[in-house]
Amino acid sequence: MGKRCSTPSYRINIKARKTRNLACDMTRFAIKSARNNFKRHDSVEQFMLINDKASIACEIPVWYYEKRINSGVTGHIDILQVRNNHVYILDYKPDAAKNSKAAGQLYHYALALSFRAKIPMDHIRCAWFDEDDYFEYAP
Repeated sequence: MGKRCSTPSYRINIKARKTRNLACDMTRFAIKSARNNFKRHDSVEQFMLINDKASIACEIPVWYYEKRINSGVTGHIDILQVRNNHVYILDYKPDAAKNSKAAGQLYHYALALSFRAKIPMDHIRCAWFDEDDYFEYAP
């Protein structure tokens, strides 16, 4: 099928803005309900889908062909939101502040979603988060 969005083969230079927002608070609550660390991811996605009116879908499969690497690129978007006239691609990452690959992974998700759904890139925002930090950028 191709390469995974989480393993981009080239560097993407972005500047993410670090904040805290409702996603952090919801995550803190959701991970308390997880039976173990392996269930945290599912707990966060389900909790946000049920309790956050901006969240519209979870685990959305995406695919596109990336000419720069001559390969298909695949992945699953954790959480998709619509708010403030933008589509937000969210990725729950435990220890978000230490994650160095999240921005590249989200960039590929944005390219795939833009290509498949015909959403202009300037209408997409990308973010990765945990219970303490939220990092957002415009791809």
